[in-house]
Amino acid sequence: MMTRVPLVAVLFAGCTGGTPPPPSAPAPVAPAVAASVSATPAPAATGVCCESFGYGARMVECCTKAVWTKPDECRIPPGFVGGGKRIVDDAKCK
Repeated sequence: MMTRVPLVAVLFAGCTGGTPPPPSAPAPVAPAVAASVSATPAPAATGVCCESFGYGARMVECCTKAVWTKPDECRIPPGFVGGGKRIVDDAKCK
């Protein structure tokens, strides 16, 4: 007899659920390089701050990541399941 596994268990087997761990501190940059290299691109040059996320246990949002991108790249393709993308406040991308 074949055992049926719920689809949710298959989709989210690797996600821990709950809140994600706090981000780690960025690696220090040499002073000579720090003046010429920016850690994040300027919003005007790249577009919007786009946050992608997944769903953990009990459909709690987890595994969030915010990056600068073009507005048309911050969309979910048709038929996509298991998370999403949304345009968020610029402060999340800093």
